[in-house]
Amino acid sequence: MKVRKTERRTFLFTDLMLQSLHADGPTYFWDAKVPAFGLYVGRRRKTFVVIQNGGRRRKIGRYPLMTLADARKRALMILYAAEPQSEMESIKVAPAVELFMRTHHRASKPSHQREQQRLLAKYFIPVHGDAQLARITTQHILRLTDGLAGKPSEQLHLHRALRTFFNWAAERSYVTASPLAKLSPPSKQNERDRVLNDAELLAVWSLARTYPFPFGPVVQLLILTGQRLGEIAKLRRSYIASDLITWPREATKNNTEHSIPVTPAVAKVLASLADQTSERLFPSFSPSIAMREFRKQLKIAHWTLHDLRRTFSTNQARIETPPDVTEAILNHKTGSRSPIQRVYDRYDRIEPMRRALVAYETFLTQLSPSTT
Repeated sequence: MKVRKTERRTFLFTDLMLQSLHADGPTYFWDAKVPAFGLYVGRRRKTFVVIQNGGRRRKIGRYPLMTLADARKRALMILYAAEPQSEMESIKVAPAVELFMRTHHRASKPSHQREQQRLLAKYFIPVHGDAQLARITTQHILRLTDGLAGKPSEQLHLHRALRTFFNWAAERSYVTASPLAKLSPPSKQNERDRVLNDAELLAVWSLARTYPFPFGPVVQLLILTGQRLGEIAKLRRSYIASDLITWPREATKNNTEHSIPVTPAVAKVLASLADQTSERLFPSFSPSIAMREFRKQLKIAHWTLHDLRRTFSTNQARIETPPDVTEAILNHKTGSRSPIQRVYDRYDRIEPMRRALVAYETFLTQLSPSTT
């Protein structure tokens, strides 16, 4: 639809009409459904506006980056700010979270989606699910996060989930501003730097060698290969060839296919699983419960299974393995190799990786003659 600049008409705005609306020059058009809500059509862009008290025009957002429905809702929030209970003013929390998960996290990894959904569904929705999103204040947020002061990690994760959610809401003009905009994170997540010393590593290995399936073999493979717990736990027989283990991209944390050589000690652990008939090598693995029982039999303070991966990397440096080979074993995307190098040298590092893993087995043997 093309309108002359001298024409100042009111229309019932629809998406189809806004898409086709053009003018000879910069012109304002007004919505018949919401008085004082309009669209400024310039030479290169279309901008939603609203006339506030005193006749001041206020920009709301650009079309089509902002949808008509969102712009009309935003205009009502501005025009009827004195009546915050209006049903038209704001989307409620529960449907907003649902929309957030469906749009913002549509391309997120399933594990990240589940974690964000868990945090919001456990702490936010039960308390504020029926509230209007625009009515949530900084004090509401603080009550939620302060209630988790005894769980600093969970507290920080909730803060981050809420911050991302309200930033998304602000971008869509569901709220004027994020109630977390001026809030600092409630706690700092310390990067773990725990590396087991030789005596601790030997104690863990010795217990793992005699510990029942599935936890014992899992810990042995973590020590020998430095792989991530989730990737060892997901091992399938179809991933294992005679001299190579290959995880498909969907089974790795960084969504990249990953291969490591099967060394003698690793082959020995895998051979001990021959009686297991499942396609998955560790179908009933439950790390949290098993780890508690495993810890009770060791006198090692404050350690986790992920520390075995850090210990592996540190010890590879001790035996002078080149950093790029260690990164290849660990399937790190960051580090000494550029992205293009990681694409082209994925397979030609198998032999250097094999030598590094065999050298590590020798290193472990030197800790104790019975290690391997």
